[in-house]
Amino acid sequence: MSPLEQLQAKIEQGDLHSARQLALRLIGRGTRLPEPWEQLAWIDYRLGDVRSSLASLEEATLLGPLSERSRILIAYAHAHAGRNELAIDLLDLAIGPFDEDETRTLQPQDRLLAATTYALVGRYDLALRSCRQVAEA
Repeated sequence: MSPLEQLQAKIEQGDLHSARQLALRLIGRGTRLPEPWEQLAWIDYRLGDVRSSLASLEEATLLGPLSERSRILIAYAHAHAGRNELAIDLLDLAIGPFDEDETRTLQPQDRLLAATTYALVGRYDLALRSCRQVAEA
C-alpha cells in the first residue's frame, strides 16, 4: 500500500490524528504532489481547524490543480473567515453557478458543504437548492 493509500485508509477509519501525522510526514519528505496537502486540509477541517485547512489548501494550489471537493472547501474556509464575495466567486468556479449547470454531479457531502457555504454567506436560496439536489439524488 502506498503512503497516500495508507493516509486515505486512516482517514476512512476515522483515525484523524494518526492521519494528520502521516500527512505531515509525507509533506516533510518534500513531496511535489498536492494530494497530501489536500488530505491535510480535509483532516484539519474535520478537526475544526479551518484556518490550518485553508493554509494547506493554499499550499496544494502551488503544486497542482485542486480537486473539485477541495475547491468547495476553500470556498467554505473563506466564507467562514467572512470573505463572502470571494467565497461565492470560488464556489462559482468550483461547481458553476446554479443557473448554468443544474445537472452537475457532485458527491452528496460536497453538495452539502456547498450548501453550508451558501448559508454562511447569506445565500439561503442557493443553500436550500443545494440541499434539495442532495435529497432528490
